[in-house]
Amino acid sequence: MTSPPSDPPTSEPTRSVGYWRDPHDSSTADLPEPQTCVDDAWDPRERAMVARYLRRGDTFRAYPGETWCRFRCGIDDAYMGTRDLTDGEWIWPEGFPHYVEKHGVRPPDEFVEHVRRRVAAGAGEGPLRRLARRLGLTGARS
Repeated sequence: MTSPPSDPPTSEPTRSVGYWRDPHDSSTADLPEPQTCVDDAWDPRERAMVARYLRRGDTFRAYPGETWCRFRCGIDDAYMGTRDLTDGEWIWPEGFPHYVEKHGVRPPDEFVEHVRRRVAAGAGEGPLRRLARRLGLTGARS
């Protein structure tokens, strides 16, 4: 990988992905249900790349409560997270990688293209690898 992602964001991300309709919250009526976003034909390598990228987002905000998997797959709510993550342009819930990895939920093409570009440019690295690269060190692990 080459260049790092930007430093933690200083402004509000402009796009969101991975937020779902909640049957108990009418303000989410315009959001999709994750079951409508499953793509069984999605290339597993690309799916893994997107999930890794999502897990390496910077914390944008944290919440006091937990969320739950809308597939009701049995994962403990604590693993679905309590934060929103961002790369400075997009924002997503901490549990979104679970949907990608375990349920084959494919984000919109625009987001997948964004991830491809960012990964090709070195974004999505962990903080230790980013620091090591900035210092000119090699072989560092994140």
